[in-house]
Amino acid sequence: MISNYFKGFFVIFIPIVSLATALDSWYYGKLTIVPWNFVKVNVFDGLSQAFGSDPLGTYFLKEIPVRFNVLTPALIFAIAYHLKV
Repeated sequence: MISNYFKGFFVIFIPIVSLATALDSWYYGKLTIVPWNFVKVNVFDGLSQAFGSDPLGTYFLKEIPVRFNVLTPALIFAIAYHLKV
């Protein structure tokens, strides 16, 4: 079973990450490793402190309707159906 993980790592993970890194580096013109940039900006630079600082009601009253726009009625129906069952 462990050998399947190693096969997946070498056959799937490494080629995909290598291709993504090559494409990002080509686009930005310098070596760009997106997961490292994510950790650097959010952890080391401390920019993640701004996320989640709004009151909880903001997400339910403003963000969800904007994100789901025409699907908001379906979302409300799905939540009601899930709670009823």
